[in-house]
Amino acid sequence: MRANLVCPDTGGPVSFDVKDDAKSVSRNWKTSLAVKCPHCGDTHAVAFKEVYVNGILTGFRDDFDRLLLGRALRSVATIATSNQ
Repeated sequence: MRANLVCPDTGGPVSFDVKDDAKSVSRNWKTSLAVKCPHCGDTHAVAFKEVYVNGILTGFRDDFDRLLLGRALRSVATIATSNQ
């Protein structure tokens, strides 16, 4: 799963991958990840469970946005067809 954090020094976005299979989630739930920052060069620590939950919620938001967009496009198409 793609995960993100914000560099506390520069405010720049830092993207990285985390394993999201059941075994990895169980093993890493209470750990912190060390992420090398391309902006400031430091290593930032972030709780695995924070990154995982944020990634899951982002996925749900993305799916929900696609659902709403699909509904809106179908409504526009229905209106356009009925006006012809």
